[in-house]
Amino acid sequence: MNTDTPSQTPPYRNPDLPVEHRVADLLGRMTLDEKLAERDALQKEKEITANRLDRAGRLIAGLGGERARWEAAVADLDRDQRLSRDEFDAFQEDPEEEEAEE
Repeated sequence: MNTDTPSQTPPYRNPDLPVEHRVADLLGRMTLDEKLAERDALQKEKEITANRLDRAGRLIAGLGGERARWEAAVADLDRDQRLSRDEFDAFQEDPEEEEAEE
């Protein structure tokens, strides 16, 4: 039985009331079927969230060693760059070329 007038805000929609009062009002307005449907929807959302959390945990665990691999790759690239630079410098200082220029 709805006793709200068109200009009156139902208690469950009044943000100035305590949450407990608002929830009690809303539950009092819902049918058993609506309550069961809401419960089922919350259960489904809980399962979806649990699955997402599980997948996120596996992803994080799988990426745990990535930092070490990336650091090793950077070190290898740095070493290769130094070697290339040393080879380039050595080529530029080739004594045979210096003799040919004289």
